[in-house]
Amino acid sequence: MAFILAAVSAPTDVPGHVTAYPAGAARPNAANVTAGGFGDARPNLVIVPLGADGKVSIHRVAVRDVTIDVAGYVTGPSAPASGAGLFTVIGSQRLADTRLPLGFDRLESGETSVLSVGVPGATAVLQNLALTDTTGPGFYTSAPNDGSPLPFVSNGNSSGANQIRAAFSITALPPNGQARYFAQTATHLVIDVYGYVT
Repeated sequence: MAFILAAVSAPTDVPGHVTAYPAGAARPNAANVTAGGFGDARPNLVIVPLGADGKVSIHRVAVRDVTIDVAGYVTGPSAPASGAGLFTVIGSQRLADTRLPLGFDRLESGETSVLSVGVPGATAVLQNLALTDTTGPGFYTSAPNDGSPLPFVSNGNSSGANQIRAAFSITALPPNGQARYFAQTATHLVIDVYGYVT
């Protein structure tokens, strides 16, 4: 299963982390998300196998709150062969950089901008979203530009001004091949595409 795991640290100066792993398995000595202290909020894209009961275990250290937003899933070896869901790696290609500007201008508070990913037939895109020159705490969302309401999901977070944050994201694409990008708080945004799903 692939999901966006967001962690909010406890309101102290102690850094925290979160580990996701298959339910029933031994917990690995690894962190999927790390967060600084004083209520820092950070998300990350996580791909974790499901346990035998179809569940995932979440282990927290010095983290107050956790949100999990499912982004997709990977089928197992017993699934029938299919060309649907084929992942193609294209390497790092810059799609947008609002500092130049390339793609669109800087995102202002509450603003949504639209980009065409430019891959015919793609149903999802894997991208790295880097926030830079943030103006305050807020969340940032990437979603398909399909006319539906913007999902209340965070693909990136900032916890203050003048931060640089990056997070990996899987975003579904409608037939028009467009994704939209929302900023709760004004920021520059750099988008690098690494692959797509057809």
